[in-house]
Amino acid sequence: MIENRLLLFAVSVLLFSTSRFAYGLEPNWSENINIRTVCENVKAGEEAYVMSATGPTIVYSISNVDSVNFEMCPDNGASTGRVCAKEDLNRETVASYEVTEVAADADNVNDKIQRTINVNLQDENDNEPIFQGLPYIFYLHEGSEAGTVAGQVDATDADQQFASNVDMFLQEDRGVLELTSNTAVPTNVVITETLDYEKSPIYIGVLTAKDRGDVSVECGDLKSLSAETAVYLNVYDGPDTPPEFTSRQYSGSVEENADDSTELLTVEANDGDYGLRWAIKYTLSNYDDIFSIGNESGILAVRDGSKIDRESDGVSDGFYTLNVTATEIKPGDFSEPAFDDFPGPQSSSVIVTIFVEDINDNGPVFYSDPTFQSPTARYNITISESTRGTIPDLLIYVKDNDQRDNAAFDLVIIGDDGRYFELSSEKVISEASLSLKVKSDEELDYETKRNLNFEISAKDVDNLIMSTIQMLITLTDENDNSPNFITTNVEVDIPEHSKSDYMVTVIKADDADSGENAIIHYSLQPENSGFRIDEGTGKVSVAPGSSLDRETRAQYFLTVIATDTGGLINTTQLTVTLTDINDQTPEFLQTQYIINWDENDASPDPLEVEALDSDDASTNNSKMEIFFADPEVNSRFQIIEDSDGSGGVIRASITPTVPLDAEVLPGDCSNGIIEFELEVSVRDKGSPSKSSNATITIFLRGVNDHAPIFNDSMYNGSVNEGTSQGTAVAKVFASDGDKCETNNEITFTVDNEFADSFLMGLSEDGESVLQVRRPLDRDLDGFYDVIVYAVDSGRPQMSSNATVRVTVLDVNDKDPYFVDESQLEITVNESAKIDEVIGSVFADDTDINSNLNFSIVRFRCINENDVDVGDSKCTDWFSISSKDQVGNISVNSELDRETVETVVLTVQVEDMNADTDREQISTTTVTVMISDYNDNAPNITEPKEPFPVIEQLSVGTVIGRLFATDIDKDNTVTFFVVSPFVNISADGEITVNGVIDREGVPGSNFSALINARDDGVPSMTSQIEVKFDVVDANDHDPSFGSFTSFTCEIKENEAEDTPVCTITATDEDIGDNALLTYSIQTADAPFTVNSTTGQIFSDLIFNQEDDNSYEFKFRARDTAGDLARESEVDVIVNILDLDDNEPTYEGFSPQEIPITEENDENFNMGAVKEAFDADTEENRKNSYFLLYDEDADFSDVFSLDRTTRNLTAKPTLDREEKGSYTLYVLTTRNDSIASTNYQDYVGNFSNEISTVNVVVKDINDNAPVFERAADTTDLLYATSYGENNIVTIVTATDPDAGENATLKYEIVSETYFRPDSTVAAQVGGPYFDIDSGNGQVKTTTVSFETEITVGGLFKLVIRVVDGGGLSDQMNLDIKIFDETETVILESRYREDELEESRDQIEIDLENALDADVVIDKIVPKEVQNQAARADETQITEIHFHATEWNSTRLIPAEEIAAELDSNQNNDLLITWAIVSIGTSEVDTGPTISETDLLKAILAVVSAVLLLFLLVLAIAFVCMRRSYKRKIKAAEAGHETALAVEEQRVPKMSVNIPNTNQNAVGENMLYLESQKNTISMDAWQKLAESSDDNNSIDDNAVDSQDSAISEGRQASFNGDDLDDVEIDFPADDLSNLQNALNRRGNDMVFENNYTGMDDTTAM
Repeated sequence: MIENRLLLFAVSVLLFSTSRFAYGLEPNWSENINIRTVCENVKAGEEAYVMSATGPTIVYSISNVDSVNFEMCPDNGASTGRVCAKEDLNRETVASYEVTEVAADADNVNDKIQRTINVNLQDENDNEPIFQGLPYIFYLHEGSEAGTVAGQVDATDADQQFASNVDMFLQEDRGVLELTSNTAVPTNVVITETLDYEKSPIYIGVLTAKDRGDVSVECGDLKSLSAETAVYLNVYDGPDTPPEFTSRQYSGSVEENADDSTELLTVEANDGDYGLRWAIKYTLSNYDDIFSIGNESGILAVRDGSKIDRESDGVSDGFYTLNVTATEIKPGDFSEPAFDDFPGPQSSSVIVTIFVEDINDNGPVFYSDPTFQSPTARYNITISESTRGTIPDLLIYVKDNDQRDNAAFDLVIIGDDGRYFELSSEKVISEASLSLKVKSDEELDYETKRNLNFEISAKDVDNLIMSTIQMLITLTDENDNSPNFITTNVEVDIPEHSKSDYMVTVIKADDADSGENAIIHYSLQPENSGFRIDEGTGKVSVAPGSSLDRETRAQYFLTVIATDTGGLINTTQLTVTLTDINDQTPEFLQTQYIINWDENDASPDPLEVEALDSDDASTNNSKMEIFFADPEVNSRFQIIEDSDGSGGVIRASITPTVPLDAEVLPGDCSNGIIEFELEVSVRDKGSPSKSSNATITIFLRGVNDHAPIFNDSMYNGSVNEGTSQGTAVAKVFASDGDKCETNNEITFTVDNEFADSFLMGLSEDGESVLQVRRPLDRDLDGFYDVIVYAVDSGRPQMSSNATVRVTVLDVNDKDPYFVDESQLEITVNESAKIDEVIGSVFADDTDINSNLNFSIVRFRCINENDVDVGDSKCTDWFSISSKDQVGNISVNSELDRETVETVVLTVQVEDMNADTDREQISTTTVTVMISDYNDNAPNITEPKEPFPVIEQLSVGTVIGRLFATDIDKDNTVTFFVVSPFVNISADGEITVNGVIDREGVPGSNFSALINARDDGVPSMTSQIEVKFDVVDANDHDPSFGSFTSFTCEIKENEAEDTPVCTITATDEDIGDNALLTYSIQTADAPFTVNSTTGQIFSDLIFNQEDDNSYEFKFRARDTAGDLARESEVDVIVNILDLDDNEPTYEGFSPQEIPITEENDENFNMGAVKEAFDADTEENRKNSYFLLYDEDADFSDVFSLDRTTRNLTAKPTLDREEKGSYTLYVLTTRNDSIASTNYQDYVGNFSNEISTVNVVVKDINDNAPVFERAADTTDLLYATSYGENNIVTIVTATDPDAGENATLKYEIVSETYFRPDSTVAAQVGGPYFDIDSGNGQVKTTTVSFETEITVGGLFKLVIRVVDGGGLSDQMNLDIKIFDETETVILESRYREDELEESRDQIEIDLENALDADVVIDKIVPKEVQNQAARADETQITEIHFHATEWNSTRLIPAEEIAAELDSNQNNDLLITWAIVSIGTSEVDTGPTISETDLLKAILAVVSAVLLLFLLVLAIAFVCMRRSYKRKIKAAEAGHETALAVEEQRVPKMSVNIPNTNQNAVGENMLYLESQKNTISMDAWQKLAESSDDNNSIDDNAVDSQDSAISEGRQASFNGDDLDDVEIDFPADDLSNLQNALNRRGNDMVFENNYTGMDDTTAM
């Protein structure tokens, strides 16, 4: 075992040593190179390349490692040969290294090997282009034209090859800068348009330099590097822009007649060339005589010495429009040749408007034209008296050249004739075109007054300037009266058939108008009645051409129309009755009768005729007979009458008397019918007799009753043998005795025995002739006896015959013939030369003098497929020549086997010496076979349509096949193509060769050049362009574009199936993939869609008020089957509203619209409430109208715009006149209404009516006014002590309302005057104050003390101010009086009644006393003992005092009482029911001093006691007097009653001395006093029924005047007079006499008084 192992080891060592020795290996380089290429993108430590050597274990190294940028890779480079870069490689730094590579045996058995190689670095595109010559800032002058070079740009790239090639691109937003080349670097920057500094002073572009590293590089990725920089072009400004004003327009103002040199405004302009900024000069181009402008400052002013007149011609609507020009001033040192062509200093203008403020220096002026150019002082116009409202064709032009308020003026009509008219406006501002109206309550009357003269005056607002114009209006008569017929409803009888102008009657009418208006024109209706009327006379006559036939119309109802010149009409009825005459001619029912009969018919159907006569049936006028007009007709026809012809009707039958023969009867035959006429007559037996005719047309059907007859039984003729068909042999003739065409028409025929050789025909002249049917051969038959027949066309047919002898003449007619009748075949190559003989044919002729000529008469062209392609294909290919009975065939033109491979020639031989007209010829056939020559390229069958290719098919997919043929013989065709998209096999199968994308490359179609090559000698090739259509694959969804939703519209109430809208989508695919169908995906959407068009239809009738829109999903889906794609979009259908709802105010509350008084005329108050309308806003086209109550029509106050609902107040409203208005607004869809009466709409239209309350708001336009501008009151001295004692109340009123009517009173001044002094005294105070709210004047706490005395006077000035600041003042005089000067009147009136009449009582007292009276108080009188004085009624006391006018002096109470108690004041006492006059005895002097209090108390007590006694005494006296007066009155009434009764005077009311008038025996004063209540009415009644002199005062002296003045007598005795206590002595009647004298009557006063005469005449 051990030995074996040792043996094995020894063998192994031996084998190893042997192997090494046997190979003898040392390192060897695997590749024999001296250059390496390494990409420069190798980074430090990365492998650059690998050394490779063979041999035992190799160790690699670089001997010059220190001098190169390479080393063996640190990891295993020495063993693997991997070489790494020590640092990043950069070709642009070091492009190549010499590297010494070493490969050594690891065991150093053999020597190492080394070599030096060049390691070249391959370029990577790792350097961006670098711009040269930065920065790029260029300059050009303005105006430089397109193409001008601005500068040059350049860029370089350190890379190599394509990566070093730089392209440049320049991007400038406005496109003004561009490069002359993008590829040729360096390149120039040029401009593309003429430079304009004002457009842009600088242009900035972005310049991009880009290398072509994306085209091809030595190593690394294909990529392009680029760099960017800016390019600047600055534009030098040139003088090409005019100055620019700082404002587009200037405006200022100046007062009319302003002083000169007034500065108005300043204009400013700058040079439009911002880079130059030249100075500016200003000038005026118009109105420089009025205005001036500073050349440098631009200040516009009024020129020295000029006058501004607003009304001058230069002023337009108050404005001067000035043109100010600004001109550049070129600096003297400016010089730039580049700008020599520029216009230089330029100008521009601006409009300056100067408004002239008006002053009132012009008055209104009347003009005759609307241009206000021709002043006039008169207007003349003629109008109709019927003119109402605005006078047409009259405009009064008036103008005030001033403006605004200065141009306001009033117009007034002056003159009595002007009362008929009113102007359309009486207040005008500036100018007006006024119309003159006839007042609505006035009517013009021509018959009353024909000419109206008045004036119109125009006054300006200040009444400074006035002008007038004379108005002359001439009235024209108006036709206002209709004609009146004198006789109406006229009835007239006239004979029928009255002649023209036969007078029927005369109709007359008159007219209350005069002149032209009274001219009457007569006419008749109807116009074509058969009558006419003389237009002027009214004469009615028969109209020319009229046929008045009673039998047609027996009566005419005519309307006579009388029309005056003005067109007013009247009518009357005219009835014309026609009387009868014998005027009717008998008439057949038909003017023409037609009957059909047959010839030879022995009993034809009779013809029935009938005639009528419209004359009276009971007379001979209508009795008739019928007869033939031509008596000779009676021999053939007869008339059989059915009646005696009476009664206006006759009937008869007409028949032939013998059978009718057509050949005998007159008339021609047409179409077998003989037509002839008879005249039949009818006549009446009237006198004179009348008749008429009728025509009978007889159509007689002819009968064939005659046979044809030949004119000869035998005819002769001859013909050459061989003559052609139709050759004439002999003429024949026959005739037929029938009259009618069909029966006498003859046809010739040949007997059947001869029909194959002969036939009948017509010669050129139309005669019948026997002709040869076929050529005859005399050798067979020398002659023929031909039988010919003549046959007519009747029914039944009739015929006859004749014989024609035909002789046949001999001619030379033998044809030549070919010697060898077998077909000849000849073969020839298609390349044969022209004129080459290819074969021969032979022929002979039995005729002795034959002359044979050969010709080819037909070429039959057959292609290689044995298809006859038509003779024309090879007609000229071969020719034949004749010589010695032989025909030689030769090539005549180029041959083409591919067109025709076999030519069959028909060769003809002809005897040119033939004697007959017929050609003597024979033919034979020669077949020429053409062999092939390769002279045609392959013919590719070009597809009729492009090949369809489905996009995205895989490579190799068969998409089609091409076919090619080579018309040369036995050639094989091979296909080939070069295309990135398709390939083709040798046999023509086309397959996909690359990616095909319809939406990308190559697109929807492409083409390829496909070649076909044959294998002939020489080989030939063909090429065609094959087109391919890329068939779409369904790879796109339908698209609705950018729309995510669609909005459609349909009107409400539209019918179902109404088109709504059409929505379509697009699909980038094509064909079925782009064919879309549409559907609605929302199930309940009330719409349907046309799936093809996308048109949407409605499914129901929509109501916008229920639903105003619908939304649903709408789908578009293509038709690609299982591969179909779809898209959806939202659709919103808006229902458009229609105006189908009535507006309503139902549920609306009344509207209140405020308006502030003193509004402008036609003031817009705002809109009334809009009615509810269920329709949408655009369909709420409602109208609004104002309605009014019948008794409250405010149409002249308010108007309402029916569309905007704006309520307008027409006049200026005054709240103080009327503070509110109630209006009613009617809303409706109509544009107008029939009535504005509110009551017409209440009920049916209540919901359409709204109430509008117009409230007139107050403005403070009324100052408060005191009831009295001055007033006087008195103040009791005693009441001056203490605060707030009311002196009086002053009252002011203000018609305004609210705050404006809130009044505040104040005392402005307080002045005191001592008694009987007119000089104001200096006293303390103030003594009075006033309640600011109610006007109560009160005392203050300041005591009068010793400064104020009784009889003194305070003068107060009191002011009242309202809430708006308006005020009024009054003077109040307060007189200080003592109570002892108070007068007390006792009245039967109640306190409240007297208080109501306080002012009137004061006035009455002042009139009675002629003094200033002040009522201090009105109070009920206190009754001390009511039980003891039950007979007393309520008494009211009136306390007052009086002062002299314009003085403070108090009038003593006793003096006042005495004056009132006088007789002159009886009326006052009666009026106010005064029963007692008294004075106050209370003395309220100044208060006692505090130092003597005890004395004062004693004095007061004593005074009180004394006063008490005095009052008792006075009261006693007064009561006594009062009761005594009442008793006297009662006794006087009683005595008077007794006296009257004694004298038996009828009971009546009489005047009772010293009492009021009353009934007999009654004292009204007493009776009323007993009722405890007496009213003012009762006293007034008494006062009205009493005479002025009646009085209850016992001092009255005129008591008896009443009785005396009324002529009544009264009887009194002395005792009566004593009892009455008349204040004059009984024996002194002077007072009574005076009373009677004052009455002025002579009366007798009877008395029984002692000491007087029984009768005294007064």
